[in-house]
Amino acid sequence: VSNLLETLNLSKYKTVFKEHEVDGRVLDEVESLEEVKTLGIEQPLKAKVLIRNIMKYKAEGVPIKDIRDRTEVKLFYL
Repeated sequence: VSNLLETLNLSKYKTVFKEHEVDGRVLDEVESLEEVKTLGIEQPLKAKVLIRNIMKYKAEGVPIKDIRDRTEVKLFYL
């Protein structure tokens, strides 16, 4: 999730997501702009960027570079 936020230029929300324990499973359940706002992104345009990309990723699949962290990279290639 941290990498996703950085990719979308929303990295300032990493702390908020960590405090709310938002991980990939939580984002996968998000289905509306209002739900994104409950995750701590209250600025409407920033929330819109995130929900639009969540929906895109649900439809097309999330690029691996956006969802993995450094430790998962090693596991992915084993």
